[in-house]
Amino acid sequence: MICLGKVNREVAMQSSPASNDFSEAGPDEIFKALRLPASPDSEWSESDLREMLQHALDAPLVSQVAQTIDEAVRPALEKLTQQTTPAIQCLRDLFKHPQVPRDLLAVVKDFAKVSADHPTRPLPRDLTRVLYYAVIVAAKQQGEDISSLSETSLRKSTRWALEQPWLDADLKELFEKR
Repeated sequence: MICLGKVNREVAMQSSPASNDFSEAGPDEIFKALRLPASPDSEWSESDLREMLQHALDAPLVSQVAQTIDEAVRPALEKLTQQTTPAIQCLRDLFKHPQVPRDLLAVVKDFAKVSADHPTRPLPRDLTRVLYYAVIVAAKQQGEDISSLSETSLRKSTRWALEQPWLDADLKELFEKR
């Protein structure tokens, strides 16, 4: 497993609510438990969110994650993304790939979680929420469990994601397979 150092410890502390029972929780409750505000990014139009999502899905994965989490993880990320055939270059590749290394899935999940509460907040929260749920779904489709979310919570979160009008066709397909 890749150690994200201080960031990983902080995320772990934030993501450990008093009760880990998310069986009836929806997306807002989950993010509240993670201490991430649930309010939507009303300053962004549907078109803006669609364009930002496309950029996030197609931007170089290693750079995007390393810049948000910690540049020290870059070498390990490069190694993980190159271990797959074909190599994973971006988030879109990761979501479509049939065999993503578990460590890479976990790092991308942490990236989405950290991005939602990052001081410079590189992406709107609703967009990072979609990415967060997408990586958990992608992991489950590969038989990996990288989250403590209950099936009920993940199902509610998946429904919420599918309701977003700016959701891209590839992510819709990922969530619909669930």
